[in-house]
Amino acid sequence: MDPQNGNTVDRNYHIIVVGGGILGVTLSYWLSTIPSLKIALIEASDDVAKHSSSRNTGVIHRPFYMNPEKKKLFAWASQKSYLMWKGFAMRFNLPWNPVGTLEIAKREEDLGRLHNFSRWALQNGMESDEFMILDRSELNSKYPFLRGHGAILSRTDTSVDFGIFTRSIFKSIKNDNFTFIPNTSVNAKSIDVNKSSLLASNGRRKMRIGFNHLINAAGSDSLKIAHQMGLAHDKTMLHFRGDYWKVAGNKLPEIKNNIYTIPEHPEFPFLDPHFIVRHDNSRQIGPNAAPVFSPYAYEGFSERLLDPLRTLFEKPVLPKLKLFVNREFLSLAGSEWGSSLSRKKMGLRVKAFIPEFSIEMLNDKGIAGIRHSVIDSHGFLEDSIILKAPTSTHIINYNSPGATGAPAYAASIVNDMLDSGVLGERIYPQEKLSNIWKFEEVFP
Repeated sequence: MDPQNGNTVDRNYHIIVVGGGILGVTLSYWLSTIPSLKIALIEASDDVAKHSSSRNTGVIHRPFYMNPEKKKLFAWASQKSYLMWKGFAMRFNLPWNPVGTLEIAKREEDLGRLHNFSRWALQNGMESDEFMILDRSELNSKYPFLRGHGAILSRTDTSVDFGIFTRSIFKSIKNDNFTFIPNTSVNAKSIDVNKSSLLASNGRRKMRIGFNHLINAAGSDSLKIAHQMGLAHDKTMLHFRGDYWKVAGNKLPEIKNNIYTIPEHPEFPFLDPHFIVRHDNSRQIGPNAAPVFSPYAYEGFSERLLDPLRTLFEKPVLPKLKLFVNREFLSLAGSEWGSSLSRKKMGLRVKAFIPEFSIEMLNDKGIAGIRHSVIDSHGFLEDSIILKAPTSTHIINYNSPGATGAPAYAASIVNDMLDSGVLGERIYPQEKLSNIWKFEEVFP
């Protein structure tokens, strides 16, 4: 019995991590290296990495395009995680395809961004030989099959399979103090903040789980959980599906790199489709960013009939109303949906920077993934947010390039919890034979 509330507590843990994506798994990994802690990872699916962690572009991004002032933590985590991922892939013989990324300035006014990228790359720790700026003549000379006013080549961008990476990290957690609880949903309303417990549902079976501290890495449900625990009531969430189309295997063999373009509307989460060389050298174009009304609407507008109403009228309503009367946003949203429904429209967007591209090169739909974007009265949040409360830590808006920086980003959260005393006496996680990364490599 829980003496505080008189309710039966089926299980008790020092730390509960909610969400079995790449962030929740890396958090669990670091926490499990602290022997004094009893940890549980709760996941609604039957396995880890079932959603965004497997449904993405699959690129380890170098931080050349991240403003070190506005995205300081993401830039640091992406830079720090690169060698961690590389060593991890070599150790476990995982897919590692260093194809590089060429990001093109489609418009003359984007050339200033390229010079910013060059400066940010060095500020974020990249070596000068890892990237190269190309003016228009150099781009035309080296890449005659592309069109643009200039570009930056990031040589060390690497294509991987983040689903495989996440499951490999999960298998490396081999501690008696770690418990995985799959097929278990955590309803935000079931969390009792005052009594430090939650009611979890595994099918028909319900169990009350006690905790000293809850880490919310629940992706699409992260904001609901934060709201339930008294945080971020001025923020709401919208969902955007990214669709991919497969490129026939023998088409455009001269393209060896990922081809991106500088976004035309950085204030919105709308992306110009990329030409992607996957870890297995297959090719796809995408993603776009079509608004949908539920977090797992991998087809159509929503999962359930009433989802649009729930999404639109879920509090706070004002940030969404501002968007849905914004003509530019509505126009872009319609265009994104056109690229989801029409192979021709998606292909024409790619043809703008790859003139030889033709609609016939797209032979089938690829994967679809969903980005969960947080907004407030000022618009879309550019960076992720870490919210702290006495018995909880919440990571919301953890989007691209979230998978890239996950190992170091998760380590920084654990390090902060150690410093603040949330995890007890200040110690570094102890090295174990099963360690895939050493904590001291992240925080020397």
